[in-house]
Amino acid sequence: MKKYISYILALVISTVGVFAQQIKSGGFSPDTIRPSETTKYIIILEELNGSIDASAIPMPDGLQIVGTSRSQKFSMVNGKTSNQTELIFIVRASKEGEFTVPEWSIEYDSKKFPIKPAKLKVDKNAPIQTPARQSMLDDDEEDIFGFPSIFQRMRNSQAAQMRRIQQAQERQQQELGKLSDHISLKIETPKEKIYVGEAIPAKLVFSYSKTLASEGFKLARLLPQVNKSDAFDCTLFEDKFTTKTDEKDKITVSYDILLTPLKAGSYNLDFNAKGIFLQEYRLDSFFSMPFGGTNQVPFETSTEDQKLTIFPLPEENKPANFSGAVGKFSLSGIQVSPDSLTEGEPCIVSVDVVGMGNFARVNAPELEKSTNWKTYRPKSSFSDESNGMGYVGIKNFKYTIVPTKADIPKTPTLTFSYFDPEKNAYETLFAEGASVSVAPSGKPKAKIETTSTEKKSEPNFEKIITTKDAGGNANLFALPEFWLVQILILVAVVAFVAMRLKKLKIENDPAYAKKLIALKAVDKHLKQAQKAVSQNDVETFLDSARKAIQNAVASNSETCESEAILLNQAQEIMIESGISPEDIETVAVFFTAVDAINYGGFDKSSIDINKLSNALKRICKKLKK
Repeated sequence: MKKYISYILALVISTVGVFAQQIKSGGFSPDTIRPSETTKYIIILEELNGSIDASAIPMPDGLQIVGTSRSQKFSMVNGKTSNQTELIFIVRASKEGEFTVPEWSIEYDSKKFPIKPAKLKVDKNAPIQTPARQSMLDDDEEDIFGFPSIFQRMRNSQAAQMRRIQQAQERQQQELGKLSDHISLKIETPKEKIYVGEAIPAKLVFSYSKTLASEGFKLARLLPQVNKSDAFDCTLFEDKFTTKTDEKDKITVSYDILLTPLKAGSYNLDFNAKGIFLQEYRLDSFFSMPFGGTNQVPFETSTEDQKLTIFPLPEENKPANFSGAVGKFSLSGIQVSPDSLTEGEPCIVSVDVVGMGNFARVNAPELEKSTNWKTYRPKSSFSDESNGMGYVGIKNFKYTIVPTKADIPKTPTLTFSYFDPEKNAYETLFAEGASVSVAPSGKPKAKIETTSTEKKSEPNFEKIITTKDAGGNANLFALPEFWLVQILILVAVVAFVAMRLKKLKIENDPAYAKKLIALKAVDKHLKQAQKAVSQNDVETFLDSARKAIQNAVASNSETCESEAILLNQAQEIMIESGISPEDIETVAVFFTAVDAINYGGFDKSSIDINKLSNALKRICKKLKK
């Protein structure tokens, strides 16, 4: 053993003999492959250590270097060592033919080394490649002492791991090459002529060939995305898609999108999609798999150049009140509440815009200008009827208006203009004012009564002031009638000022006006509920009770409209107002019992409306505070 160690040390210390330096080509291995398969182009460095830039190799068109690796060998002859480095370039063929890498040269240490030509044949009938199994240890290889080389084992292990990685990369490159020819992404629009501001429901369609499915590809994930554009407002509904497998040669996945062009011209609308295919290998390719029986193949694709031409809205015959609505719409009749009021008392005018179009750009219809009414900015709400896409539905507008004088027969007329892209023309809709009854506002009147005779002349007036009556020395200021008149005048002035302040507050504070309307409605519905109790009319009582609660709750909120308040909203506001849990449970009966009676077969005889009536009055009283 000591002899061997001394021998090794002697070898390490001794001068290493250098063989002749040279670079040569090992050619292609194998030199015949199928299209999309890979082969190795090998460069051998003798007594040199370095690397070669793959871009320096004059690889012909049709061949592409997709990976690199290297291996190194050492040997000893007559006590002198030599080394050899193999630079391996993984080459993929994209088409059939015979290819030649021409003679080229490498400059190293101021010397030029010529590389001989190498030939490769690509034929679809060539044998399918099956990588041979590589042992982790070559049992026939021994070191200089006759023992298996530990270094060789390490090199073989590293080389085997590198081959597996290369095979995985090569297969992925091959599969990606297949995918690019068999997948597509495109936009489908329902019409060619599109106007600025028009809401267009369209489709983003991803498709892949059934050839991929037959080769074991299965779509596992798909993530479509829209590229930002200043020419379009685009919403992609990722949760709204349909998959079709009944077409002859492809499978499609279609996503709903809503397009709204923002400016006229010709523009590209770009989408892309990323995803993953799972590939389950067939039996004939099982032994060529680098890992397992299923492979994840990621992919990315995008829409081809697809220009959409956007037309401007015509200027001819454009109405003065047109505000950007494009589509097909109708206007409901005007509703007013209350329809009986006094001068200076506010009311709510409601109207619906119904149809299909760009509801996001639908503004309030225009109220007729009139000195008879003071108007405030309307509030709006939208009810979607297009499964969340927002281009079919009902948009409601509520206006607060205040009459400025009595005896006005109707509310102002409403006008709404829009552009109809099918007719290529503007349309204007009218909603006639609703009938109302406006009574004069109450004005304080004070009539001064005196016990003296009718005043006829100045002397008589002086006489009244200075002359004592039959009762003694009392003057005008001592008369109780005088002070009664003064008190009445003062009360009238206070009442007038209070009414005037209230009127000004109503006119300038819509929230306060809304509260007054709601409180007035509470009293109205409470009276109807009490009348229903006396008549033992359960359904009318429950309906009136619900409306009374809705208005009482609305009087505590600046944003909620009474008829739009749902049970959960009412419960939240009642909790904030300190209503007891028992009363909150009672309110749930008002909201649910009517529908339960009409549609659920609920036994109304089980409802004690007298008990509920007492609870209703108590709850409304608390909410009105």
